[in-house]
Amino acid sequence: GTTTYVQEDRLPKELVNSPNLTYINLQGNKISLLPDYISEFKDLEYLDLSNNKIKELSDNMVNLDNLRILD
Repeated sequence: GTTTYVQEDRLPKELVNSPNLTYINLQGNKISLLPDYISEFKDLEYLDLSNNKIKELSDNMVNLDNLRILD
């Protein structure tokens, strides 16, 4: 798996080119909305969204069948 760290208010568009990520750490950013392409990360097992400005999650997150941990 690959670990990705960012410090922005949105996900980098380059992530769309890495659909095989299993671990994404977005902790401590200013992210308020996840893009629709988050559902393309079919191998994603761990997603850390803690300490962001997200108020609600996208409905397409239900497509993340391998997601085991959502912080």
